[in-house]
Amino acid sequence: MKLNEKALAMASGVSGAIVAVICAVLVWMFPVGMTNIASFWAHMDFSNMARSVTLANFLGGIILTFVFGYIVGWIFAKLYNKFLGKTAA
Repeated sequence: MKLNEKALAMASGVSGAIVAVICAVLVWMFPVGMTNIASFWAHMDFSNMARSVTLANFLGGIILTFVFGYIVGWIFAKLYNKFLGKTAA
């Protein structure tokens, strides 16, 4: 079964944007806790970084995460369909 590249790309982009919104809300509500989580994930100390959620970085994060998710979803579907064609004989 081939994947619809545009549908998967859109689903990936929208999923990423939803996660970006949730993340921004959590940073706004729990700035220190989310900084600690980010420090664990990145293996770096982010405790001295500013943790403000502005409208500009909120919207920018949503847009960039959507675009990145869209591109990754599209690439994934393209590769999946390509490899599927090679194995289906």
